[in-house]
Amino acid sequence: MLKISKRDAADIVDQLSTLINLKINIVGSDSIIIANSDRERVGDFHEATDYIIRNNLDELVAMNDDQFIGTHAGTNLPLVIDKQIIGVVGITGPYKKARAYGQIIKKMTEILIQGKERENRISKFRQDRERFVTNWVCNSQTVMTNSFRTKGLELKIDITIPRRVMIISIKHDAREELIKESCIYEIQKQSPDNIVFENLNVLIVLLRNRSDIKMEHFANKIIDKFSDDQTKLYVGIDEGYTDILKINEQYAKAMKALISCRHLGRKSICFYNELNIELVLEEIPLSVKQLYINKIFKGFSKEEIEDAVKVIKVFYEEDGSIMRASERLNIHSNTLQYKLKRIKIRTGYDPRKLKYAATFSLVDIFLFEMSNL
Repeated sequence: MLKISKRDAADIVDQLSTLINLKINIVGSDSIIIANSDRERVGDFHEATDYIIRNNLDELVAMNDDQFIGTHAGTNLPLVIDKQIIGVVGITGPYKKARAYGQIIKKMTEILIQGKERENRISKFRQDRERFVTNWVCNSQTVMTNSFRTKGLELKIDITIPRRVMIISIKHDAREELIKESCIYEIQKQSPDNIVFENLNVLIVLLRNRSDIKMEHFANKIIDKFSDDQTKLYVGIDEGYTDILKINEQYAKAMKALISCRHLGRKSICFYNELNIELVLEEIPLSVKQLYINKIFKGFSKEEIEDAVKVIKVFYEEDGSIMRASERLNIHSNTLQYKLKRIKIRTGYDPRKLKYAATFSLVDIFLFEMSNL
């Protein structure tokens, strides 16, 4: 039997109460009020509901507040979905006025409940699907069980189809989430086979197996559609499909390519097979990377490190221009000069000197990599 959630019932009561200027309550199949124009009555026993359900009534009128326990004068009608009474809607007020709205409010409530239930089912399906895909792609798989394959098909995902992996990173502080949503919609619109989901602040895209040229063409279409002066998109692409059990390796390689795009000054699209020095960095243990960060920024808090790296990164991206970097950071040029000077004093390395650029760039790379594990 369908159960009405308290949140959905409260939303419905709020919507309908404004239409008829009468108090409305919704009662669950256990005869407990779950939503009411009068919030203090929520949680009370509603005897009229119990009477309606036990006797399968089409309507029950309470002539006064004392006729049924927890029930005010007015009309009460069963909420029927799939031929089952799932609760009762009550309208408080003089009988003639309450009954005049009775059937309309009953029908509207049933429609709204079904709509809410449909929304909840869709939301749960999406959550289950995203959880499944995240587990499939982001975790290593040693065997493909029938149950796992069947679960995928239930969620409209055929995990046996050969696929390529690309990962998209969007840089736009103000509109990043909106752009991500638009990007997801655009990718899904192009083909029902396309799978895209968000994980660790990036978009992971699975496409049917295709050549590098076609992968690059797809990436360029997305970049051209969503990038502008304020928005920068970076795309990392795997080395290619080899086996259905290697999807996690493809994901890891696409992530390495993305890190190269964003942090080593490469072009907007990068393939894993283009990497060079990044393959060496890949072999450095995370503990050593963290040790390196702590050594360079000794005595800095996590927030101070992130702020310093952000400042230095923008400064380098603008080729050392104080004016352009301060504009991007939305701070005064003197403030930027002060921040850079403080970094030099506290670390012993001057970010304004070219010989220390690699020192700070490695910190930036390591931080980004560890935040996307």
